[in-house]
Amino acid sequence: MYRYKRVFSIGTKAITTYNPNTHEVTNQWCYNEFVGIAPSPKASNEFIITMKKGRKTQQMTYSTEFRPEVLTRTLVSPHLCTSLTSHPSPPPTHFFLP
Repeated sequence: MYRYKRVFSIGTKAITTYNPNTHEVTNQWCYNEFVGIAPSPKASNEFIITMKKGRKTQQMTYSTEFRPEVLTRTLVSPHLCTSLTSHPSPPPTHFFLP
């Protein structure tokens, strides 16, 4: 398994990871491609995101000491719930993932 530091951003249009040194986008998933997020059963600091890739789904595992916050902020994001899109958008949330 590869380990890279990333910034995990829950933005207004997508979930994005950035390289913290160069600020380049390393991955980005629009909310219509995002399937879900869940705690990893393997480690207490890991979470798994699932996204659509064509007709299949793909999973990626990330680790952070802020796992509960990442899970909560992602799951309550109004951008994941189409019924809430008429509400004002909260500011994007960013987490540094070691």
